Amino acid sequence: MVDAYFVVARESQTIIRLTHQNTAPADSPTLIHFLASTGHQAHYQTLLDVGRELIQVHMVMPV
Repeated sequence: MVDAYFVVARESQTIIRLTHQNTAPADSPTLIHFLASTGHQAHYQTLLDVGRELIQVHMVMPV
């Protein structure tokens, strides 16, 4: 099953992109990954659609 994950800058908590993978991606010293539900993805897309930039992960999902 392919799941969606937000790729997030560890320090700023800014979402860099949304990725789809079969397994959870490994975190690194600079990036962390959050499983993104369909609702989280829709909220993220809504923010993008209204021109929001530098979307932080707490804006679309509780952390």
